[in-house]
Amino acid sequence: MNLIRTSLLSAAAVGVKVISMLLINKILAQLVGPGGYALIGQFQNGLTALSALASAGVGTGVTKYTAEFAEQSPRQKLVWSTAAIAGFLGSVILASALAIFHKPISMALLKDPQYPSTILWAAACLPLIVLNILLLAILNGKKAVKRLVAANIGASVSTLITVGIGAWLLGLHGALIALAVGQSISTAVTLWLCLKTEWFRLADLWLGFDMPIAKKLANFTLMAAATSVIGPLAQVIARNSIIEQFGVVAAGHWEAVTRISGIYLMLITMPLSVYYLPRLSELHDKRALRSEILSGYKIILPIAVSCALFIYFFRDILILSLFTIEFAQMRNLFMWQLIGDVLRVAAWLLSFYLLSKTSTKQFIFLEVTFNLTFVGLVILANQRLDIEGATIAFALNSFCALLAYAYFVNKNLTE
Repeated sequence: MNLIRTSLLSAAAVGVKVISMLLINKILAQLVGPGGYALIGQFQNGLTALSALASAGVGTGVTKYTAEFAEQSPRQKLVWSTAAIAGFLGSVILASALAIFHKPISMALLKDPQYPSTILWAAACLPLIVLNILLLAILNGKKAVKRLVAANIGASVSTLITVGIGAWLLGLHGALIALAVGQSISTAVTLWLCLKTEWFRLADLWLGFDMPIAKKLANFTLMAAATSVIGPLAQVIARNSIIEQFGVVAAGHWEAVTRISGIYLMLITMPLSVYYLPRLSELHDKRALRSEILSGYKIILPIAVSCALFIYFFRDILILSLFTIEFAQMRNLFMWQLIGDVLRVAAWLLSFYLLSKTSTKQFIFLEVTFNLTFVGLVILANQRLDIEGATIAFALNSFCALLAYAYFVNKNLTE
């Protein structure tokens, strides 16, 4: 299956997800306003970091070794079982800690004493969220693209329904709770899709714990910590800086712009994750790897640039369509955010090479470095510029990251 066909198959899931996110955006814009958007961003980033910690970050490793052991079914299943046991233990331990310290965690994350129960809901849903991460990684590694697409569609629909109902009944509090509940509900859909295959049984997740495989997966635990944990935490710190400097409404405008970026970039990130990681894991010839990366640039980068230009020139219409007049001031944040998005896409194509080849030290170094520099640049920009400075910081950081990734990938492919 090539990149173009994978992209077309992924378009259905992306389309449903985009529609659901657009509807969620409109619902939240009407019910919680810009200030509520900022807190929702904080909670989502926190939930992402917690899920990565609880799962020990093995999702990417499961995808890689499921694809790599395509002809060795017993080894595949031992990978799944080892990851499942690690994820179960990790989620139980972390959920217990969340339950015990839910009040201070809520204050640190949301800066508001009204929402401690949201952390309890996150703790309760954490084991199911971790299971869903594992099952999606298995489908990805098995190249079961149609089922993976169906699972993503199920997740989009369940999130739309739960967030819509939660926000309508309980406002911001209900929306926060629904973000955790919606992800856990989608696990039932993913599990059902896995069980309908000939190669998966629920018992495969409890075959035993293999230490050599666990050590292999540990490399991805470190890499996941650099992306799925440090990345969201960097967003939380940057958003806190914006709140302290310009207020929660301005932070909501920034969050809304980054959400628009997230929506259109799904068109790019989904085929990358579905196709690129398994494909690059299979290739070992350096010339073939270079050719695959270049073909990705020829297809993906023009799409990213076209989407960014469209959004920039129609940003006023998009703001009124997706949000409300309260969000009008966010129009000034688009230019540098979109430039940063395109540069980030270019860097992503190279980062997938390091992931596929388990270049742990290089990947961790780059991810940690550029998450830290992002936070530092945002804080510096907030002190010297207006709210637009945060998007300038993002674009500058993305450009530096692209240069660094290009250097390391080129070095690996020419050695």
